[in-house]
Amino acid sequence: MLDHITVNNFENEDLEVFLNNFKRMEASEDIAAIPIYINSDGGDINNCLAMCDMIENSNKLVYTIAMGKAYSAAGILLAAGHSGCRYMYPSASVMLHNISVQNISGQLTQIATEYNELQRINELVYKKLDKWTNNPSGYFEKLLKNNLEDIYLDAEKAKNMHIVDQIGMPNIAWTDTIEDI
Repeated sequence: MLDHITVNNFENEDLEVFLNNFKRMEASEDIAAIPIYINSDGGDINNCLAMCDMIENSNKLVYTIAMGKAYSAAGILLAAGHSGCRYMYPSASVMLHNISVQNISGQLTQIATEYNELQRINELVYKKLDKWTNNPSGYFEKLLKNNLEDIYLDAEKAKNMHIVDQIGMPNIAWTDTIEDI
């Protein structure tokens, strides 16, 4: 029986595996909580947001646990865990930054269109991070938009910013429900 999900990458194939495993665990009457272990350099933001949507709309408790690193999209996924259920190992680290893109090319109008879409997604990520972490509106936009470099956080800093709720490994009771937390 599947008892957790591991996220290492955010490619299309990884999203498909995540969605299938998530649906399987969500449909199981034997499982009340879905733990997601994260150790990743990040990846495709759209695939990350699809995973976050699954977490946000789950009727089961969803734990996110950072082991090693939760960089870029992985840091966003970590913050998407249900409140009270976001954990980070003491030696793990989180890295956040504005959305980055590798290869944009084409006509000027196409580049402008892609830029506008990236801006829209960036704004969406800021708002979601504010909501998930119970930080004031605009907190992550101010932190990330004006910062041209990656922001690295150790476990204590991530907890202080409410990206995680606890430092350490969760003791997941498989019978916990959303009402128990």
